[in-house]
Amino acid sequence: MLRLSGCLFMITASSLFGFELSSRLRRRAALLRNAVSMLKTSGDRMRFTRPVKDKLIASLKADPQYRDLFDKRALQLLGEEAVAVLERFFDSLGTTDITGQEAMTAMCISELSRLYSKAEDETKSKCRLFEILGFMTGAFISVMMI
Repeated sequence: MLRLSGCLFMITASSLFGFELSSRLRRRAALLRNAVSMLKTSGDRMRFTRPVKDKLIASLKADPQYRDLFDKRALQLLGEEAVAVLERFFDSLGTTDITGQEAMTAMCISELSRLYSKAEDETKSKCRLFEILGFMTGAFISVMMI
């Protein structure tokens, strides 16, 4: 009876680990999609209302759609390359005229869009693999225990 419960525990634990890995991939793709949307919104706000850098950042932080992008865990999940693009964008605000800022916004949007499409491809190819591999690992360990 103890072996059976141990086997069930191993299968459950490894399956949950696989599902956790696949959910991280999905979450990363969703965060990148939100980041692209945030930059498009920022570009529109800069073009039409010309807010000060601090007011723009405060309004983005207050927006429920983009609030999670300013969380430390979300930034870790995004990856170094995406965080570098966002930092470059926010550091460049207010340093040039509106034409330069629009060009920088367009460049950052294209870079994040490229990262988003790459993350979507990775999600499509690896999510199901992680879920199945987690279960299969637990099943293999359980067979070895018996």
